[in-house]
Amino acid sequence: MTPTQFAALSRLMRLLDSPTAAGLRMVLVDGLTHLAASEASGAQRANITRAIGAARRCIEDANTLAGAQIQQPRIQGGGDSRSAS
Repeated sequence: MTPTQFAALSRLMRLLDSPTAAGLRMVLVDGLTHLAASEASGAQRANITRAIGAARRCIEDANTLAGAQIQQPRIQGGGDSRSAS
């Protein structure tokens, strides 16, 4: 995964600046093992493993959306109150 892709994933997952987020980046971007990322980031290995599972689910959902033709919902009210003539 590229750093740009990880930044997008971080936004989708709403990751905070934390040892677990740093460890997740080390695994996904830098290619470290869970153990090496845990030691380098200070995060618990189990937390990194859980974050990787959540990241995989988020990526699957994003891929599903990317292949879909999604129509924007029509919003009733709240727009321009002038009527079209």
